[in-house]
Amino acid sequence: MAIATALTAALAVPVGVGVAGAVAAPAPLVSDSFTRTIGSGFGSAGTGGAYTATNPSATSVASGTGVFTLKPGVGAATVLRSVSATDVTASAKFTVPTLPTKGSGVYAALQARINGSSHYEAVVRFTSSKAMTLLVRRADGSASTMIVPEQRIATGITAGKAYTLEFSVTGSSPVALKARVIPAGSTAGAWQANGTDASAKRLTSGSLAVWGYLSKASTAATLKVDDLVATAGAAATTPTTPTTPTTTPSTTPTKPTAPTATPAPAPTTQPTAPATPTNPDTSAPPQTASNGVSTSGARHSVGSAAIGSTRYAVPSGAVFAAAGAAAGGNGTQAKPYATAQAAISAAPSGATVVLRGGTYHETVTVPFNKKLIIQSYPGEAVWFDGSQNWGNWSASGSTWVSGGYTYAFNNSPSYSGNLSDASRYIDPNYPMAATPDQVFIDGVSQRQVASRSAVTAGTFYADKSAKQLVLGSNPNGHSVRVSTLQEALRIQGAGTTVRGIGFERYATSAMQMGTITAQVPGITLENLAIVDNATIGLFAWSTDATLRNLTIARNGMLGFGGNSAYGLKASGLLVADNNSEHFKREPISGGFKITRSRGISITDSAFLRNATTGLWLDESVYDAAVTGNDFVSNGGDGVEAEISAHVTIADNVARDNAGNGIRLFDTSDSAVWNNTSVRNGRNIALMQDARRETDLSVPGHDPKRPQPDPTFSWIVQNVTVSNNVLADATGLAQLTVEDQGHKLSGADMHLTINGNLYQRTVANKPSIDIVWMQTTTATKGYATAAAFAAATGQDTRSTSVTGTGTLTSGLTLTSSALSQVTSIARSLPASVASLVGQPAGTLHLGSW
Repeated sequence: MAIATALTAALAVPVGVGVAGAVAAPAPLVSDSFTRTIGSGFGSAGTGGAYTATNPSATSVASGTGVFTLKPGVGAATVLRSVSATDVTASAKFTVPTLPTKGSGVYAALQARINGSSHYEAVVRFTSSKAMTLLVRRADGSASTMIVPEQRIATGITAGKAYTLEFSVTGSSPVALKARVIPAGSTAGAWQANGTDASAKRLTSGSLAVWGYLSKASTAATLKVDDLVATAGAAATTPTTPTTPTTTPSTTPTKPTAPTATPAPAPTTQPTAPATPTNPDTSAPPQTASNGVSTSGARHSVGSAAIGSTRYAVPSGAVFAAAGAAAGGNGTQAKPYATAQAAISAAPSGATVVLRGGTYHETVTVPFNKKLIIQSYPGEAVWFDGSQNWGNWSASGSTWVSGGYTYAFNNSPSYSGNLSDASRYIDPNYPMAATPDQVFIDGVSQRQVASRSAVTAGTFYADKSAKQLVLGSNPNGHSVRVSTLQEALRIQGAGTTVRGIGFERYATSAMQMGTITAQVPGITLENLAIVDNATIGLFAWSTDATLRNLTIARNGMLGFGGNSAYGLKASGLLVADNNSEHFKREPISGGFKITRSRGISITDSAFLRNATTGLWLDESVYDAAVTGNDFVSNGGDGVEAEISAHVTIADNVARDNAGNGIRLFDTSDSAVWNNTSVRNGRNIALMQDARRETDLSVPGHDPKRPQPDPTFSWIVQNVTVSNNVLADATGLAQLTVEDQGHKLSGADMHLTINGNLYQRTVANKPSIDIVWMQTTTATKGYATAAAFAAATGQDTRSTSVTGTGTLTSGLTLTSSALSQVTSIARSLPASVASLVGQPAGTLHLGSW
């Protein structure tokens, strides 16, 4: 990932770019240069009427600017209620005199079409790492909908410098929203955020406001606003960036670069005057981001609470550690140990270890036969960071070089540590994937290359023979961190709980299995952020693990791996942007993979934008429930069960995945109920190949690995597919039933496919609803469910619809589709109803 350029270069365009034949600008709806003195509130604008302040004590006007005096975790809005506009372009200059040194930073926004508790807003964030981000969203009471996800637009911003935020809201069906930031002294450039809102909740008109907010973990700060202008109509034409669809998440989610900072989200909404604003609930996972990772595409809150926001009770007798504390501590709160390992080693089994806020550059082990609770101190941010600051850079031609790099990490891509496995794991286009060296500039990962001559901006080379690092981007004036540790936490004490902590930037080799390894039974992990590690973020290989509200993101190979993890319970996870090093899909990569395990539950989680598969159950996963999850924009399948059995996949949304939305591969005795699968390559796929449990000579078997559980048939059979909504597949068909080994027909598989709704907006996209294995050697495509039913006896209650009107933009059923539910849907069986929290016998189509 290339480092962001300097702000002016990133945001400005050459002088002279403009519009030929420009006409005089319309009279402004609002014009305010703040040439007055007001002790509380903003008073009245020169044009636009009086402001109504939601937090009068936090706002004033002095020395020619409006002033927000912000306390941590508190926001304020000033609303121009006398102004009502439909199409409007607003702009204001924002200045932060002193940038925050910790926390997520200072937020400034322009709000438009304010109608009750709903409005649109463009939000710019000034971060503690001197970066700037921008997003556009719609607020609806206590929730928000991301129109354009938060994206980093610049680094190296300057305290005290004015930046003009411009926000355009036009149209009604859909509403077009655009935003950009223009540094003082620069010409307006392309729109950096560009999206639309076509939902039923879109707003048609309303008033205007200016809003400021300070993250809870930051110290008090000031935000100044000047030259507020709003005009009716669209903004003047300027060069534009490609439109960002409302469903496309940011590909470069931001996160705090300083590990001592407390990542905290912007609040999802701010009520407008005269209501008293509700401060964001930072004890719960945020709606718009989880520790800097975009949650766009998730139906509900997922991921860890912001690191530094949890407040777990501290029991009497707790053992304390504080990073960098004085030597000679005894583990009391007054005299804490200086390292986490010292506290863990000293704590008796059954004790609670409390870590004070700070950065722990350590590899720690919870020893065998010691059951501990390890948690952050209430309201303090604790990060384990495998990297350290790196300096002494000197220019060398077009690169920068620093010596003293003596690290030689194992670069095998496999668990065995065998370099000869590389061809199975490594995509030739990404030859450095398994080499775990990592460099970050201002928190942005630099891409590793294989030679000095290949170094360009945004890349680095680790010259092991010369013991040097070579950068392609100028490090001067920037924070450079280099990963020097490989493992963060080995949990070998059964029953241990770890909560409220972040783990980042470890140079983990694949053979080490994970930055965090849960090696013994009964481990609970809660509210952890596991991000930016070289290969595998977290691995569990024992029974009865509980994973609750974890953010597992941007790990190089795999977010989570599990094997023999019987009884695993996972909920509220955000598994996003993993396999960032682009390993091959097989044999292992992506978001979340579990093998050879039974009694698995994976619920209410989001698997987003992983480079390959989102969730993969493989090689003898038995009795698994996958319910209430979102599988969105993954580079492979959304969810796959392979060589497994007794898997229930219900009440999930799978959309915009490059592969299959839902795939069962050599998997038997399973149920696929009430899912909404939209715009995937194939929305649901039931696939068989030549492999059989009884014949290990068939291609596809790994002769180096032991035979999986012999109780599995390895055959797609006895599978039910009902009450699903399948729409607009981007590949050949909405649903496919295939045997690539040419041994079974569809009838041989004993499938029940019925009660589904097939929808395509355009008649030939796709032209086929169902592909069926007609004989053992030939498939046949059916354009509609009716044709399929007539030929096979399957899908007799199902319906095919061409055109719009089935699903809303939020993927819920329209009123016309709801009227068909009773004639299409099958009664929800008790076995599935108990998993999705619905009454047995319910008639419903798609996810809830």
